[in-house]
Amino acid sequence: MKKTILGKVFIVSAPSGTGKSSLLRALAKKIQRNTKFSISYTTRKIRPKETNAKNYFFVSVEEFQRMIRRNDFLEYASIFGNYYGTPKRFVEDNIKLGFDVILEIDWIGTKKVLKEIPSSKSIFILPPCKKTLRKRLLDRKQDDRESIQFRMQNVVKEIKNCPKYHYIVINDNFDSALQDLHSIITSEHLRSKEQIIRNQDLIYNFFKNDIFYEN
Repeated sequence: MKKTILGKVFIVSAPSGTGKSSLLRALAKKIQRNTKFSISYTTRKIRPKETNAKNYFFVSVEEFQRMIRRNDFLEYASIFGNYYGTPKRFVEDNIKLGFDVILEIDWIGTKKVLKEIPSSKSIFILPPCKKTLRKRLLDRKQDDRESIQFRMQNVVKEIKNCPKYHYIVINDNFDSALQDLHSIITSEHLRSKEQIIRNQDLIYNFFKNDIFYEN
């Protein structure tokens, strides 16, 4: 009887404006295997062009706090005055079904997930430089200058944690960074333990009926 191959959890973190969301959207189109992107819950206001249940599940502070009390979150945190949380059941159910799950969370959340699911792999996306990061934040026109300055001050704090991640990807060139992300996921599925389970019939047939002969 074949063993079931569980899905893997991939955690992706990056400072605001690094291009993480754009990379993950492109990654979703590029990946050929069964993959789910976790949709977080948040108490922040919905932005133009965002859709509830697609970008986030937008809920009230009261509802979010009820979910905390019910232990509905794999991890949650307060960021820039708003709550964000990863739904526990969604992640656990999908990895049991063999789906990979990709989480878009910060270092605080990453620590919690690695504790709960030690087999998870973490990826940190670095911007090429501060100047480029600031330009990206200004160009997307989602925050005022005061908010952007506050985010820039937090960049160093976030980047200090990048050595604690399993992988680091630099988003200097979008296509190269996308390929790096894809390669990380592919390589994790080529580890010997998983390959042996997936290809056990092929491997068994090499030893069946004494097919090896000495010259």
